[in-house]
Amino acid sequence: MPPDRDALPQPPWSQAPSEVEAWLSSTGGRRPSRARPPPRQPRVRGFVARCTPTEERRLLHRLARFRFERVSEEGERLSRALDRLVRVPPSETYRGTLAGTRILVRLREGAERRVRIVFTPRLTRRNAARILARLGVDVLEGSWL
Repeated sequence: MPPDRDALPQPPWSQAPSEVEAWLSSTGGRRPSRARPPPRQPRVRGFVARCTPTEERRLLHRLARFRFERVSEEGERLSRALDRLVRVPPSETYRGTLAGTRILVRLREGAERRVRIVFTPRLTRRNAARILARLGVDVLEGSWL
């Protein structure tokens, strides 16, 4: 049987390992490299934003629909008294679970209404944005914690 013209020459196994590796890389093309996992996405703890009274009503409606409960802290009277001394506006706190994540929502009243949403455990921005969209909060209007 005559030798095949398209066949590659036999590797020089008797040569040094570096020469063999150079030969293999030159004939076999690029060696497959191990696939690297994608870089870890940063995780966020929460979100803070200003909200109008209309947005606040919509958020309260959605919290009720997802069965969030209003949290009444044991030392609420004392904390409200301290808040008045420090001049912190009163706030309402709601707690619930959405998409397997415990969520704490604090609505601060006063001249400048603010909403603070805390996620436990921390979430990637993408998953946190999905949850905020379900709650009706605009992600572009606030900042991540």
